[in-house]
Amino acid sequence: MARQEINIGTAPTGVGGDTTRSTAVKINAMTTELYARSAQLGTASNANIGTEIGNVMGVGAFGLGVPYTPGLTLRTDVLGSQVAQTGISRYSADTAGRPPFGSGYGVLQHFAAFNDGTYNFGALVAIDYAATEMMMCRLTGSAGWSPWAKFYSTANTTRAADGTLKAI
Repeated sequence: MARQEINIGTAPTGVGGDTTRSTAVKINAMTTELYARSAQLGTASNANIGTEIGNVMGVGAFGLGVPYTPGLTLRTDVLGSQVAQTGISRYSADTAGRPPFGSGYGVLQHFAAFNDGTYNFGALVAIDYAATEMMMCRLTGSAGWSPWAKFYSTANTTRAADGTLKAI
């Protein structure tokens, strides 16, 4: 239904306007429609937009849907306190703790697993922009970050005559 305008009459007394009853009928009809529509939309229609638990994520939250310009968030320290939540970011040749491979420029996928009350646990996966390589490291509580470990694929291995994989 279209919005129903309530005729408030002419000033200052409201002569010629809707009666109290006809005004109430219009308000009831419109609010009934609004509440019905809100129920169809579900909880997302009434949630806050943001990155807190229970919010609806907007485009760009955690790096998802970010356009080339301005691009993903650039980290200054890959293994530092900036990695506090799951998300996607990038690193450059000037980024501390970046993986030791490729061009020095790439993208990171952060996995914030959990906090045991004292320590954080999680992992990082890094993909270099110019090399067909990937590396990962993990955060294991008080032990801190593990060394970077390389993923092997058809881009950086070859298969020997006996079928075994050999690093290139």
